[in-house]
Amino acid sequence: MSHTLSDQQRERRDADVNQAEIARLEEAVREDLELAGNLVEVWNSRLAAGRELFFSPTIRAAILAHTPILAFVCPACQVTGSVDLRKLDRHPRASITSLIPSLSCQRCVPNAPFAKLTGLRGDPEDRQERNIHWEAHAIVQAARSATIRRQRDQE
Repeated sequence: MSHTLSDQQRERRDADVNQAEIARLEEAVREDLELAGNLVEVWNSRLAAGRELFFSPTIRAAILAHTPILAFVCPACQVTGSVDLRKLDRHPRASITSLIPSLSCQRCVPNAPFAKLTGLRGDPEDRQERNIHWEAHAIVQAARSATIRRQRDQE
C-alpha cells in the first residue's frame, strides 16, 4: 500500500531539504526584478530625451518592472493610446518594439505611419508599494509548486 503526500506537505518537505537552493533561486529572481526595473527606467529616460535607443525591453521585463502600460502616439494625427501588456497574447520574450505594427493608427488607414512609442508606465490602479523580496519569494514558490504538480501528474 502506498502513501501519498498532499502538495503542501511535499512543498514543506522539499523546502526543508533544499533551503540553500531556494535561497539561491530567490536571489537570482531578485536580481532579475531589479535589472528589469533598471532596464525599463533607462529605456524610458532615453526615449523621453529623444536619444537613440540601443535596446528595447521585452514584454516580460516590462511586466516584472511593474510598468505594463505601453503608451504610444500616431505621428500623423497625434492620437494617443496605451495598451496593457499583460492582456496581450504575445510571447513574453518579444520586444515591445515588435508591437509597433499592430499599434499603428486605424484612423489613418490605408497609409498609416507606424506608431511612435512614448514610454512604459505603471498601472494607475496598482497602488501597492513594491517589495522585491516578497515578489521573488512568490515567483520561486509558484514555480516550485508547478514543478511538484507536474511530478505528481507524471506519477
